[in-house]
Amino acid sequence: MPVHGLVTKSGERRGPLSLVPLLALGTEKYPPKVRRRLQTLNVMAYLIVITSTIYALIYALDDLETYFWIVLVNLVLAAVGLCVPFAHRFHELAGGLLILVCEPMSLFALAAVLGRDAGIQLNLIVGAAAPFVILGLERPAFVAAVVVMCFTLHVAAWFLFPPENAIITTEPDLKRQLYVSSAATAFGVTAALFYYAFRLTAKAEAVITHPLAGTCF
Repeated sequence: MPVHGLVTKSGERRGPLSLVPLLALGTEKYPPKVRRRLQTLNVMAYLIVITSTIYALIYALDDLETYFWIVLVNLVLAAVGLCVPFAHRFHELAGGLLILVCEPMSLFALAAVLGRDAGIQLNLIVGAAAPFVILGLERPAFVAAVVVMCFTLHVAAWFLFPPENAIITTEPDLKRQLYVSSAATAFGVTAALFYYAFRLTAKAEAVITHPLAGTCF
């Protein structure tokens, strides 16, 4: 017997294993414009869960005793990502603020522990795009403040945490692996955020039947 896909309210067909309900978690009560932003934020939250879990595994498999606290920090960040969709139920900014409070400071602390050559501070580059998703275009001053904060932490990590100041010395192979992983995370998360945001906008425009089809939501 063939498996039939489901049809959304917008007429979009999706398979039975669609991720749409997961991405829309916690956004149901909001108007379409806010809902699209929060769905993109959910994508970011799930990416944090995935990447933080991967980092925790990398450290744990290399030397759990040495990197115990780093493993724990990454697991906490993964838990924060899981909490984001549920935080939307309290306020549209609650989930985003949860990320803004925990993520930059944790990355800066990890850079201090491992030194700049591990590349942890590269993840802060995501802060150039994330505030637009987290806060929306309606709060330009707040967005600018977060962008400046992430930029400042990124630059500060480079100057304050040279390899000789690292609290934990990592093997060259692990250090290279961490740097490549951090660079891949920064590029991948930024690309995914923009892709999903533009994809949602394109879908919204596709279902507009009003004559003023160029009106933004």
